[in-house]
Amino acid sequence: MVDSEGQRLLLALDKSLGEIASAVRCNRTSVLDWRNGNKTPVPEMRARLFTAYAIPTAAWDRVPTTPEPERSSLPPADGATPTTLETCVARLAQLSKQLGHKGLRPADAARFMTIENRYLALRNQLQKEAELLEDRIVREHPRWQALRGALLKALAPHPAAAKAVIDVLTAQEM
Repeated sequence: MVDSEGQRLLLALDKSLGEIASAVRCNRTSVLDWRNGNKTPVPEMRARLFTAYAIPTAAWDRVPTTPEPERSSLPPADGATPTTLETCVARLAQLSKQLGHKGLRPADAARFMTIENRYLALRNQLQKEAELLEDRIVREHPRWQALRGALLKALAPHPAAAKAVIDVLTAQEM
């Protein structure tokens, strides 16, 4: 498991332990400890890693980030495009994973919680809109309109039953 952005960037280097150790003038064991997340470099070594490989000195204090996956310009094989709601739910899962990271600094945790709250509000809004849309589609569907008319016509000779059915349909907003 990768504990810091610095560790992730060091692991991403296509260099051997010896090459990195030579470039930053330290021993291979230190580089191995940094790569494995057993230790973090001291400030002097962080500066050397920055000079040699452009790994920011503060990266060792941040949770790892993962680059966004490349998005294909082609639609998925099944032809389905994720809805905004599905994308929102996926982002919430990613945020939950980030919030569960053991090395998360309080400032980062607060930022992630703020973002998570915004996504939760968006998810709730999208779910309500989806429900309203579904209700509207059902109410306005021609087959429902025809069935509703047929029911009312069949119940016309029975005013008490017709009123009861109308009351139920009205209560259901249909």
